[in-house]
Amino acid sequence: MFFEKVVDILPKLRTKVQLAGLIVAVAAFVATRWVSPDVVAQICAGAIGVVILGLGLSFNVINTIPEQRRALFIMTMFGMSLVCIYALVNVVISRMDPRSPTERRVNELSSHVGSVRGMVEGCHQYPTDCREAREMAPQHAKHLLDIKDDNLRYAYRIAKYANAADYLVSAATVHPEGRLEFFHAGKNQIFQWIEQALTNIEKSFHEIRQAETTAATGNSEGAAAVAYARVKKVVPKMKFDKAICLAIRVRGAESVEDSDSAVRALNDCIKDLEANHESFLKDFPLETNQHIRWVFERFRGGTR
Repeated sequence: MFFEKVVDILPKLRTKVQLAGLIVAVAAFVATRWVSPDVVAQICAGAIGVVILGLGLSFNVINTIPEQRRALFIMTMFGMSLVCIYALVNVVISRMDPRSPTERRVNELSSHVGSVRGMVEGCHQYPTDCREAREMAPQHAKHLLDIKDDNLRYAYRIAKYANAADYLVSAATVHPEGRLEFFHAGKNQIFQWIEQALTNIEKSFHEIRQAETTAATGNSEGAAAVAYARVKKVVPKMKFDKAICLAIRVRGAESVEDSDSAVRALNDCIKDLEANHESFLKDFPLETNQHIRWVFERFRGGTR
């Protein structure tokens, strides 16, 4: 109905201003019906169209401007249009972003996982990275865990717990050589980190199972979370981190009984990784981790 009226009006247009007005009306109709249900986003999208049309129509009055000022007029109009469009586009994007503020916060805090890992791996060359990584990692983990689950969809809950665990494991393994005197000097803190990491690893597994259950009923949110976990390889990464935590338990065990229990748990974790995530271990072999390597050397044959 609307577009039929547009077709009827077109032959009656006589000026460029009338045509511009019609274009704005059509753009407004499309924005309100099909683009975004957010009123602010609709208004901003319409305003962008008006700015572009305004810039185009400004050439119609250029003959009325003194010749020596025409270049300044065009440049000013162009610059003002760019600023307005940039500001309005940012508003539209922010309003159309489906993530809640807390979900954006999870993404922001999770974005440092790779850099912290890089510091941990390279701190034998850059000792200052050890201190920086050990300070940064627990802080990022704490900030992630402070975010309440109520405002997070499944995928963001998985990211929250998995990345918090990753930060804590990074903090616990920050020394490249794992010297025993260094390890025991901070033993209590390291054990606190790995226990927190193990708790969050299990929580990430729980959220994945919940997402799989809801996905099986046709729920799109659950399906998206399952896809996220698969693409990000959350399960093998968390099992790898779990193996590191268990290896640290072995290293710090104060009794034969505790050591044997930790070795058995580590053995089960490694068997699970080798049986179900062979391709992942090709890229991230267990033996490259200092603590697991130490367990292999001390309990030769006991972990395989």
